[in-house]
Amino acid sequence: MKHKNIIDDGYYSFLVNGAVFEGQYQIPFIKEQKIEIPKALIPFEKRRQTKNKHQALHFYQHDTTFRQILTATDRYIEELALFDCVISPDFSLYFDMPLVLQITNTYFNRAVGYYLQSKGIKVIPNIRWSTKKSFPFCFDGVPEKHIYSISTHGCIKSNESKYHFRQGLEQMLIRLRPKTVLVHGWMPDTIFKDYLKETEFHNYYSLIAVNRGRK
Repeated sequence: MKHKNIIDDGYYSFLVNGAVFEGQYQIPFIKEQKIEIPKALIPFEKRRQTKNKHQALHFYQHDTTFRQILTATDRYIEELALFDCVISPDFSLYFDMPLVLQITNTYFNRAVGYYLQSKGIKVIPNIRWSTKKSFPFCFDGVPEKHIYSISTHGCIKSNESKYHFRQGLEQMLIRLRPKTVLVHGWMPDTIFKDYLKETEFHNYYSLIAVNRGRK
């Protein structure tokens, strides 16, 4: 079904038709689903280069490489439905990004996730934060005690970024009390060691790491 008024719509309201909204900023809610832990993750840009669809498709790439999943969502429904599940889009939350844009990107993360669910696709919520300023909204729109996905790729390069990532991880565990967390990218002990007994983590190397010989 094509949405002819998508440009005039302004905020892609068709994505959240029938959705429940949560929190002060009315973030669309991704519903709880029964989802098996994926055996592997594959990036959106590689979706046509694999015959193995028993994977979780993710968007841990630069935003410009998957912008169309927001602007032309229906175009990709049939392709995404071939995979076991999809991780909701990882729209960036940079430290220096205006807060209103961070809220907007969190909104679209959940909105696309909800819409894919409405089309029969299993969706794992992607949790993304920046600094503690994002905590009032970045954990909204997802069920508690569920399976979630996060990525460290490009997010723990400096001492400052490691500090903020650890803060966010701790808050996620406190607020969402996850059963399972998928981690895309490196899992250094300095960040994760103290939390390994609190929840079940599953680590997946980034595509760059795999290409460099890590299996």
